[in-house]
Amino acid sequence: MNYKDLIIFESIFRNGSFNAASKELKIAQPTISRTINNIEAKYNISLFVRSTRDVIPTQKAIELYELSKETIQLYNDLENVLIKCESIPLNISASINLHRHFFPLYTVKMKELYPNIALNVEANTNDEVINKVLKNKTNLGFIDKNITHKDLVVHNYVNDSIVAVCSINSKYATKQFFTLEELSKLNLLLRTKNHGDRDIIEDVFEKYNLPLNISLENDIGIILMNAAINDLGIALLPSAIPRVFYDMKKIKIISIKNSDFVQPFNYIYRKDADLNEFYFKFTETCLSVMQRMNLM
Repeated sequence: MNYKDLIIFESIFRNGSFNAASKELKIAQPTISRTINNIEAKYNISLFVRSTRDVIPTQKAIELYELSKETIQLYNDLENVLIKCESIPLNISASINLHRHFFPLYTVKMKELYPNIALNVEANTNDEVINKVLKNKTNLGFIDKNITHKDLVVHNYVNDSIVAVCSINSKYATKQFFTLEELSKLNLLLRTKNHGDRDIIEDVFEKYNLPLNISLENDIGIILMNAAINDLGIALLPSAIPRVFYDMKKIKIISIKNSDFVQPFNYIYRKDADLNEFYFKFTETCLSVMQRMNLM
């Protein structure tokens, strides 16, 4: 029985529910159930009486709970001592979009909270991030696309909408929204392939069998917005980029009337990964930064 097992057990006992523990710990419920089943099988004990709505701890669970609280506290005290005397490395890989626009904010906040954390972050395409996590070449990955994989835990921490951006002086600046049909007739400014938003845009246009007229491609959102200001076309970007990183007096953000134009921000790790608690503190920090930016 390891520290992670104790954390799961303690959360179930305290919350009285596998589902509540899953939400609190951000661990999939099947993993929660499997952990308890493995403990019970290994030690030939019963910890909880399951019902459809909640769980009832057995006498053995009550005894274990008191010990688990003490053990968890001792472990946390030990980590607090260690963090004061040595650097703790976190190895993370992030998509180019997230690395360029958001990780500077995440990193600054994490350093404020945990100055002894050594963040080793590299930028890759979404597919490269996924591959590195699967091959254990990085412990935690951040991607801006959806994925399902039998070996990965995938947590969605933000959903951003893809919007149209034009000059405040453009003839389109009075529009409240664009339809896909309207966009299919315009010159579009898009980020290059392997960006999550580009993949979504291509998939949606293909889904509705509409042409995609690309007049400019670039990795950097600000370059596309400058092109839009100069009436070279309509930029399609995740809303966070123009809203947070650009002078709103120069551009107009226009909604797109299509529910498929949503870009997910996810973090991923292997199901068998033994991540220390600071990886999860980092994900919590990322979430708090996005909340302060009103991107939730």
